[in-house]
Amino acid sequence: TMSWVLAVDFGTSNTSAAHRTGPDRIESLPLTHTSNLMPSAVYLDPHGTITTGDVAVNHATLDPAGYIAAPKAHVTTGTVHTRGHDIPTATTIAAVLRTVHTRALTAHNNQPPTDIVLTHPEAWSPRELAVLRHAATLAGLGGHVCLISEPRAAAFHYSRHHDAKIVAGSTIAVFDFGGGTLDVAVLTATDEWTFEVLRAAGDNALGGKNLDATDAPSATIRVTGNGTEITVTLTREEFEQMIEPQIGRAVQLAATVLREAGVDRGGLQALYLTGGSSRIPYVHRRLAELGPIATLDDPKTVVARGAAGFVAGGRGTDPAAQRATEVLEREPRHPRQAPASVFHGPAFARPPAPAAAQQKSRTPLMIVGAAVAAVLVAAAAIFFVTRPDTDPASAAAAQPGAAVVIDATEPADSSAPAATADSTFISESTDDVTSLLPTKLITSSTACEKSGFSSGSSALQVRCLVNVNSNLGKAVGMEANEYLGVTAWRDDEYARSHLIQLRDNKTGAYTTITSPDGSRIVGYDPSGPYVMFDVVDRSRGLIVQFSTETAEQGLALLKELGYVA
Repeated sequence: TMSWVLAVDFGTSNTSAAHRTGPDRIESLPLTHTSNLMPSAVYLDPHGTITTGDVAVNHATLDPAGYIAAPKAHVTTGTVHTRGHDIPTATTIAAVLRTVHTRALTAHNNQPPTDIVLTHPEAWSPRELAVLRHAATLAGLGGHVCLISEPRAAAFHYSRHHDAKIVAGSTIAVFDFGGGTLDVAVLTATDEWTFEVLRAAGDNALGGKNLDATDAPSATIRVTGNGTEITVTLTREEFEQMIEPQIGRAVQLAATVLREAGVDRGGLQALYLTGGSSRIPYVHRRLAELGPIATLDDPKTVVARGAAGFVAGGRGTDPAAQRATEVLEREPRHPRQAPASVFHGPAFARPPAPAAAQQKSRTPLMIVGAAVAAVLVAAAAIFFVTRPDTDPASAAAAQPGAAVVIDATEPADSSAPAATADSTFISESTDDVTSLLPTKLITSSTACEKSGFSSGSSALQVRCLVNVNSNLGKAVGMEANEYLGVTAWRDDEYARSHLIQLRDNKTGAYTTITSPDGSRIVGYDPSGPYVMFDVVDRSRGLIVQFSTETAEQGLALLKELGYVA
């Protein structure tokens, strides 16, 4: 019998899978009779039986109380409240994984795979990864299960199939615009087959589930409400005008991630598009502003096929391949136990074999009900790169390579304990970070949410998006439709070592500003196309980073936050 590999890309809205049956044979696995995708939804009936996919969606029309549309969205909390009970998220994910596994076994005469690989967002913490691993165990997948982040899997797939060969040192980006979320990652090739993530960020409120478009110049849609049904013809131009706020927000997130990774258009070899929403032509045109666009035949299954290729053929034992995935699997320094999959209610029954659900036909270009509302609401949430209006006096005093000692006022009081000379604490929750940040930054931001993890210690990072209409936004000269994101995390050991590195400034490239007691330092290099600021507070173990187009703009922000005088 021939060995084979199963890869599952468990998405927020949809799940796809791929199998590898030979050295160069990787194919998408049909998950319904008409599609390579299945909804990631699950349905819990009153007796505790779980169904998945299209069957779950059909049940939801009659009994929405037991419907869970996106189990993946509940991984962070560990449970999802349904029918009056807190159900372990791992149990709901396990049901989806079991359905995929059953279909895969059917395609291979019930011969189990030798390897199973599951994909996940780059920003997932060890605790969230533990939920996914636990789900695999509950699903009874068996065999050797390994994990790979979604952008790494996509990058591997494209590097194998794209005309422009990816060599060591090449820089690429992955724009994963799925049904429920948007994730952007910048990666550099470490050798012919592996990648290191330089920067990653996402927006869990920005997905394409409300948008569905192909190349059709227009589409006719029916809108029903209050007993009335009307037919509307929507042209592509009208469609693009309506989705502009969301697409603009997505493009600016990608631009910010590229800027923070230190990559300009000339340094980007390719911008790879994945996820079904990346097929929208307007997305292609807007992203082309950032770099050369690369796509393949089916962006919805790119991640699954890349994952299958990465671990197949013994790649799971390849040292370089292991190095590329170890960072995604390491345990936190202060482990927090993942929630146990115990449901104190009706006993869960094993889901029945996947039903032969028919995929409903879809209009080539559609916006319905909630889609229109979501697009209009999104218009109030667009942010871009800042541009200064003022020139603070502190900017005039600072010269490249110079060290300036200032009498800085302390940021707002925080509830987190001060770091010590030998403490090793790292942030593992949003509160671990936001409790250390100035109150003015928190109250002036539209959101302060988890954005990822630091590359050295897996400390949880938080990104605050400054509201252009806030007092802080106005004080630093933000204009309409401008974006300013501040990333922060706590890592006591790194704060001590990085402060020394900035203070010594051996290369002379940094301009540094040090607090009178020497516990805090600001460093920035004003010579590049964008100015990246580092704020290190050794007494709190806090690291703050952001970038602006000019040093004056960044210094104005630091002054408003109390980091410089």
